[in-house]
Amino acid sequence: MGKMRSFIPAAARLFCTFCGAEIAAGEPYWAVNGAVVCEACLPEFARQDYLGCRCVRGREGRHDAS
Repeated sequence: MGKMRSFIPAAARLFCTFCGAEIAAGEPYWAVNGAVVCEACLPEFARQDYLGCRCVRGREGRHDAS
């Protein structure tokens, strides 16, 4: 007989919308506006999600998103 494999139904698996990594049981994640974001991707996701709120000191009111 071969090795016993752990069976995880596809519905029970959770993946980061941003990077595609699987989020294992016990790992933190953020559910934001329909997206699932792992801990590693949270800073970049927040940067992109709040890009419209970005300001540059001395250039307020110009809404420079670059």
